[in-house]
Amino acid sequence: MKLKHFVTLATITVFGLSANTASASSQNDAYNACKSHVSELHDGQANIKLKKIRKKKGNIEVKVKVNTNGDRFTALCIVARDGTLTYSNGNEIVAKN
Repeated sequence: MKLKHFVTLATITVFGLSANTASASSQNDAYNACKSHVSELHDGQANIKLKKIRKKKGNIEVKVKVNTNGDRFTALCIVARDGTLTYSNGNEIVAKN
């Protein structure tokens, strides 16, 4: 009886860990896409740091702090399920497929 409970608990733990890993991977991909897009817009001269990342309505929102030659601002990238990236730094909104 005890062995059966142990096997069940181990199975739940393994499946739980694999679900979290898949979720973290997609958030990591969204952050990397946002970081490369912001860097591309500022000719690679931007220092980019993650501020906040969250899933909202199926999309992943990535907030980053950007420092370009003393100019500092917070930018928001929204990565949709299909991979479309929308970037906003407060003034401009750029969509990229």
